[in-house]
Amino acid sequence: MEPDPRIFFAAERTLMAWMRTAVTLIALGFMVSKFGTFLKLLAGQPGNGNLVFSLFIGVGLVLFGTLVIAMAAVQHRRFVQGTRVADLPEGYSSAFGSWIALCLTLMGVVLALYLIFSARGLNLNSAVVN
Repeated sequence: MEPDPRIFFAAERTLMAWMRTAVTLIALGFMVSKFGTFLKLLAGQPGNGNLVFSLFIGVGLVLFGTLVIAMAAVQHRRFVQGTRVADLPEGYSSAFGSWIALCLTLMGVVLALYLIFSARGLNLNSAVVN
């Protein structure tokens, strides 16, 4: 059998498609978590009030999107490890997509923590020890 790098590139396109889908879920989660505050501002009501439902749904979507990215990266890594060396493109890093997924996963977790702490009225700067 001749080497076919199209197999690897198809797997990488699939990883990127999953990451696009997950980033959309994360963005939707951010918007939902902040939508309750937006509605309160439109109504002219002061303070954060009770925004637990929009926060719960929003953070859930952010964490779900983050989980999708992590699972897609694990699945991609397993596929690449099981691929014949001849099918991998010469001089091309097979870990690049995994690194992007790892960075997006970490950013998703940080965003979820930010949403939780900002909704509780905690100042993240005060949590840093000087």
